[in-house]
Amino acid sequence: MKRKLPLGISDYKKIIEGDFYYLDKTLIIKEILDAGEEIVLITRPRRFGKTLNLSTLRYFFEKTEKRAQYLFKDQAIWQAGKEYTEKQGQYPVIFLTFKDIKNTDWESAYFKLQNVIIDFCKEHKYLLKSNAIEKEDKVFIGKILDKTAHQVDYEHILQKITDLFDKHYKRKVILLIDEYDTPIHAAYVNGYYNEMINFMRNFLGAGLKDNVHIEKAVLTGILRVAKESIFSGLNNIITVTVLDDKFCDKFGLTNNEVEKILSDYKLETHLSDVKEWYNGYIFGTEVIYNPWSILNYVDCNNKGFQPYWVNTSSNDIVKDLIIKGSAKLKQELQQLMSGNVLRKAVETHTVFRDLEHSEEAVWSFLLFSGYLKAFNRQQEGKNITFEISIPNLEVQFLFENIVKNWLSDSIGSQKVEELLRALLNKNIIVFERILQDFMLNIFSYHGFGKKEPEKVYQAFLLGLFVNLQDKNEIISDREAGYGRYDIMIIPHDKNKTGIIIELKTIDTYHKETILEAVQAAIDQIEERQYEKTLIAKGIKDILKLGIAFDGKRVEVKQG
Repeated sequence: MKRKLPLGISDYKKIIEGDFYYLDKTLIIKEILDAGEEIVLITRPRRFGKTLNLSTLRYFFEKTEKRAQYLFKDQAIWQAGKEYTEKQGQYPVIFLTFKDIKNTDWESAYFKLQNVIIDFCKEHKYLLKSNAIEKEDKVFIGKILDKTAHQVDYEHILQKITDLFDKHYKRKVILLIDEYDTPIHAAYVNGYYNEMINFMRNFLGAGLKDNVHIEKAVLTGILRVAKESIFSGLNNIITVTVLDDKFCDKFGLTNNEVEKILSDYKLETHLSDVKEWYNGYIFGTEVIYNPWSILNYVDCNNKGFQPYWVNTSSNDIVKDLIIKGSAKLKQELQQLMSGNVLRKAVETHTVFRDLEHSEEAVWSFLLFSGYLKAFNRQQEGKNITFEISIPNLEVQFLFENIVKNWLSDSIGSQKVEELLRALLNKNIIVFERILQDFMLNIFSYHGFGKKEPEKVYQAFLLGLFVNLQDKNEIISDREAGYGRYDIMIIPHDKNKTGIIIELKTIDTYHKETILEAVQAAIDQIEERQYEKTLIAKGIKDILKLGIAFDGKRVEVKQG
């Protein structure tokens, strides 16, 4: 009989006691204990098992009336050695989660933060009867419970409760904080970033800096928010991102684990398609699959492959960054969507304000949030770069939808379809007319950068051509013949039309006309023999188009 899949269950005890399907990640306990630093911050994308792993740590370390050894005796940690197993059930544990604090304003977010702290204090009201705790500390906790405490009290509660736990249990504390950055992320999106960052800086700073009551602290989140903003002055912390080898196989599913679950559910023949859709992430040196998508696919495989992970969040910040991004960013995204690889510098921390004016910060944000993968690290002096690409078809689906929806909102899906139909049917007069309408209706003269204006137009056209990707390969800036073409549309069916597009903007210095510019585009296609790429693929029907731009004016010519 197949075990139930733990869909949406992130409580370790519930999974083990409920006899749900479980792929053993308990050796994370050993890695945490082996880490030399007192504080470990682990960043991973959402739905990659952060909450479940913290729950595992909680049940392992927490001192309770009845030890919970039975939860672990069949798992790998119990074979790791006595120096680890003897620590089971020996510590007071403080477990806090901020994963549900996603409010749209500071007042409601602060109210929710208060409730997380109040609920924790209610759970541990027995401290008020402890002889080891002084009266003034009991008064402090009483103020939290009766909701008369001030904001500064909440900001210092983490330091206070670690102190009280240590006094009561006469043992240092294991501190676990889940999704510490979720409130910060929501605050940035909704415009109360300063209030939230100030609260979290004080809350975590007071609770973690030089805290002699902590044995180990483990924090999880999606991002490492800039050290100077949140973790300033903490010398006893290690930050582990997707670029690091530590814990690389403890979040998400490895290839062996996916092969096992597919075998256990008689889905072995689906492995190659599962890889295309849901793997491709790289954590340290380990290739990782998205666990949320794998579990959902195994549970509902009769429905085919679906974008399970990308539909678990609004993805608003990703959409905003892409739509408001520069023409260069849009063009580079299109290159990624066409299967190309970019080499980029990667910042391991996130300063949310940098996202508004730094494209490097945007690429780093997309990487650590799970929308890209990084590999082939190179270092030249102090500069470290990685190659980045889209990890799988599920994320590709998201990017394509963002571009399609943006264009549909700006232009109208019917008009886009008419333009593409005219292109594929070689109706150049209609194609030019619709393209001219687009330029007049949605482009502002201020949108054309002084540097490389052709890239602005190229990014726009590539966005339109996303709608053709189901039956064609869309490539830009690739070498062919004796040069680099701007855009090439390569049909999967070699009996269909292959399209080469060269873009030009008028040379105002030499007083070039738009007709001269479009002829220069056609001449370049012919002289540099861009069609060789299509001919080599067996495509005989080739459309050569020159497109010239003069501000909002467009001229299209067929070669």
